[in-house]
Amino acid sequence: MMLVLVVILMSVLLVGHRATAQDATSEAASSYVSTSNYVYGISVSSLDHVDFRNLRFFYMPGDASDRGVTLHDGKYRNHYKGGYEEVSLESVDFLKSWTGKKETAVVSLHWMDCGGSGTTVGKIQVFALRDGHPTIIQQIEYDRHAAGVSDSFEPWNGRLIIVGRSNDPSPNCCASRLDVMRFDWNGARFVLKVSKKIPSIESELESVDPP
Repeated sequence: MMLVLVVILMSVLLVGHRATAQDATSEAASSYVSTSNYVYGISVSSLDHVDFRNLRFFYMPGDASDRGVTLHDGKYRNHYKGGYEEVSLESVDFLKSWTGKKETAVVSLHWMDCGGSGTTVGKIQVFALRDGHPTIIQQIEYDRHAAGVSDSFEPWNGRLIIVGRSNDPSPNCCASRLDVMRFDWNGARFVLKVSKKIPSIESELESVDPP
């Protein structure tokens, strides 16, 4: 089953350049893209000087009611009555710049809130260096409550590949489909270029007859 997923991912990468903006949204990919202008108070000359593993992150950057969580060595975990919240830093990548400085960073977070049915999402937060301050300028959120979900960024060509759970009526426990989405960096933000729905690993296993 994993081989099938790899083949589909490669097909999105190879033929995605032929997709138009209309093609990209035709299947209603389940990602939530928002812009932001949250400015951190710290001053740095380059974003690779930011200690992302011990930084305060926000579920909704710029929302006054969001107090955020502070990572410690890339992790955060808080128990509360009936559940817990957990955040982990998955990766930090930097876009190339003609100045030689790291002026744009792509940060991947795994955010879980386990209480009741539970929520688990992936968050891609894009940082820019504005007047010497790290600033969140974009966030892409996707559902990670399924096997086979992932995100990866290719700094050499500015492509972001996300595999997330589809927004469909399947039970919370058992995803039926995944969305494979390719975003391209246009110099200022990520833009969805192509998306494709594929069967989830769970649904593929359900279709296999027992021996």
